[in-house]
Amino acid sequence: MNTKQRLSNDLLNDGEIIIEKRFVKLYESEIDKIDEQISDLKKLDQKDFDAKGEVEEKARAYYRAFAREFYDVCEGRVSDDEFFDLWEREEELKTGINSINSLEGEQKQLEKELARANEEEISMDGRIAAVYEKKKNKKAILISFCLMAVAAVCVTGFYLYHFTVPVKQYAWQLACAGVIVLLFLLILFQSHKKVSDQLKLLEMMVTHKGHTGKRLEDDKREIGNDLKFYYEKFENVFSYISPEQWKLFDFCGKVSARLRFSDAIIEASADLEQLLDKNQWKTSGFWMYHPKVLYNLIKRRDYLNALNQRKDICSKELIRHEQILEGIGEQADSETIEGV
Repeated sequence: MNTKQRLSNDLLNDGEIIIEKRFVKLYESEIDKIDEQISDLKKLDQKDFDAKGEVEEKARAYYRAFAREFYDVCEGRVSDDEFFDLWEREEELKTGINSINSLEGEQKQLEKELARANEEEISMDGRIAAVYEKKKNKKAILISFCLMAVAAVCVTGFYLYHFTVPVKQYAWQLACAGVIVLLFLLILFQSHKKVSDQLKLLEMMVTHKGHTGKRLEDDKREIGNDLKFYYEKFENVFSYISPEQWKLFDFCGKVSARLRFSDAIIEASADLEQLLDKNQWKTSGFWMYHPKVLYNLIKRRDYLNALNQRKDICSKELIRHEQILEGIGEQADSETIEGV
C-alpha cells in the first residue's frame, strides 16, 4: 500500500472514529438521563420517603394549573399526552430539525459544486491534452529547423571551402541569411516557450482544482457524518414520539410559547421543582413535563416501562457503536502493519 493510499485510509478512519465516538457519547448521555429519571421515580415507592404525599399534592396542583391554561390555548386540537413529550425536548428538537435542514441544503450545494468541479476537471484534461500535443508539434518544428540550420551552415561552409569562394565578396549576403535564420529560430523558440508556459499554467490550475475538489469531498463527508448522526438520533432517541405528534409539532410550539408566560403555571412549577430539589431529586426540572406520573400510579408504572424500553434501545445502540469503533481501530492497526 503506497503512502497516499495509506494517508487517505487514515483520514477516512479518523472521520469514522469521530462519528462513532459521537454516537457513543450520545447514547451514554441518554442512558444516564434515563437512569436518573428511573431513580427519581423509584423514590416515590420507597417506604422511607416521607415527602411522597407532599410531592403528589404539589404535582397535582401544578398539573391543574397547567391543564386550565393548556385546554384553553389548544382548543381541543391536541391532548396533553401528545403535547408533553414534544414540550419535554422542544428546544432540542427545533435545533435538530434546523440543523438537518441546514445540512441537507449545504449537501445539495456541495453536490452541485462537485459536479461542476468534475466537469471543469474533465474540460481541463482535454485542454491539457490539446496544449501538450501542440507543445510536441512546436518542439518538433523547432528541432527540425535547428537541424536544417545546422545542415545549411555545414553545406555552405563546405561549398565555400571546396570551391574556394571568396567569403568577403558574399559576407553581407551570408550575414543577412544568418540573421534571418536566427530570427526565425528565435520566433520558433518563443512560440514553443509560450506553449510550455501555457501548459504549466493549466497544470497548476488542474492541481488547484484537484485540491478544491478534495476539500469539497471532505466537506461533503463531514456533512454526511453530521446528517448520519442527526438521522439516527431522531430515529432512536426520539422514537417514542408518535407520527401524530410530529404533525402537530408546529402547533404545539405555538401552544408552548403561550404557556411559558402563564403566571399560574410558573408559580405552581416553581413550588413543585423547589420541593423536588429539597428532596434531592436528580432531574427535578424534567418532571415539569410529566406531572401526572408523580401522582398517578398507573401513569407511573407505564412511564417506568417506557423508560426501560428506551434504555434497552439505547443500550443496544451503544454496544453496536462501541463494536464498530473497536472494529475500526483493529482495521487501522492491521493496515498500519501491512504498510510497514
